[in-house]
Amino acid sequence: MKERILIVEDDESFCRILTLMLEREGYQVFAVRDGQKAIEAAKENFFELIIADVRLPGGMDGIEAVAKIKGIR
Repeated sequence: MKERILIVEDDESFCRILTLMLEREGYQVFAVRDGQKAIEAAKENFFELIIADVRLPGGMDGIEAVAKIKGIR
């Protein structure tokens, strides 16, 4: 099974580039735009790695989102 990576990034261009780079290396990449969507994704999937922007839209920053995700697992 491929390792799963969650990218939490609101900059669409950067997210697309990072996703393509990681997929070329064989990772299964999930990308979301805000912290709440990251939490929802983590409830449905286990991720070996989370790459999160610190500043995110929607009132929840990347640090808070990752902390909540850690609480899920």
